[in-house]
Amino acid sequence: MFRRFVFAALSAMTMLSLAACSSTPSDVKATEEDDNNMTLSGSSNKERLFNYITEIYDTGKTISGQMDLTWAPGVDMAQTVYEDTGRYPAIMGYDFMNYTCSYNNTDQTNEALSWWKDAKGTGKHGIVTFCWHWRNPLNPDKRESSSDDNFYTKGTSFRIPFENGKLNESSEAFVAIKKDLDTVAKELTILKNAGVPVLWRPLHEASGGWFWWGASGKDAYIALYRYMYDYFTQEKGLDNLIWVWNGQSAQWYPGDSYCDVISWDEYDSSKFDADYKALVEMDTDKVIALSENGPIPKEPYGMNCNWAWFMTWNDSGDAGNDNEDGDFWSNEKFNTLSHRKEIYNHNDVRTLDELPDFTQAQ
Repeated sequence: MFRRFVFAALSAMTMLSLAACSSTPSDVKATEEDDNNMTLSGSSNKERLFNYITEIYDTGKTISGQMDLTWAPGVDMAQTVYEDTGRYPAIMGYDFMNYTCSYNNTDQTNEALSWWKDAKGTGKHGIVTFCWHWRNPLNPDKRESSSDDNFYTKGTSFRIPFENGKLNESSEAFVAIKKDLDTVAKELTILKNAGVPVLWRPLHEASGGWFWWGASGKDAYIALYRYMYDYFTQEKGLDNLIWVWNGQSAQWYPGDSYCDVISWDEYDSSKFDADYKALVEMDTDKVIALSENGPIPKEPYGMNCNWAWFMTWNDSGDAGNDNEDGDFWSNEKFNTLSHRKEIYNHNDVRTLDELPDFTQAQ
């Protein structure tokens, strides 16, 4: 899909203004005129959502996002954001982490359905994104490390079966991979049948090597990514997916025809500019997103960046305890309360209440 490049000067002005905005939530932002000029075109919910994201990106604005807790359904991160800022995030992030194992934490599909159909009772279609912390396909319940889960390289010896330049589709490991793909495709089909477009971010952070799909090497990773893409789009008919590539290295890029968005995950605010520059220098003409973050970008970090959306990672399971190092939203060392309020109430940051109806062309 063709897009036009956004000059860094525009996003610099946007991010500089973020630093100066009020920290007091207000009922109405000065965004109505800008959004009324947008054309929400497309023949499907997916097309209309992608066109909206593209236009937001092209005008130097950003969409707010918050990650849910797949392992703690009792923690409501959207509500936590609302209680702190007076607004809900536009995007909620979910995870298929526990869908291929015996753990009884598989509420994410239903939560995503609710977010799309009537997010927090607002009547709005909230935006849904999914990632997948993919457990060892051969033994998803077994951890080979006392300190690392079995999607981490240190927690499993499982690797992508890749031999002689291609996937070994007759191997036991590949049969297990295929079984897991079918499991996740079933969930994505439920979302498709309900009309839910999904920002789909599989095999994330691969080049870092800390997940087994990255530890297998770039050629194996690219082969598996392309196989998943073809299998999901062609054989499973999952035409509701907006593919978000998150390999985080140009050498690990599967090609323009295999994704719609390119993204980076970052928990060190001093690296935002370098991350964004690395994606721009890939020269793909793709929308660029911050698909995971600890700190939410603010001046001066990120002032030369133009993220289509950000996705603040969740609290560790004890939401509101600002002593927890894993509480990326609530811990003041990652995001102060005043900063959270500033971002969510800034004119150039879109929140749930400002989203259009993606089920109708406008």
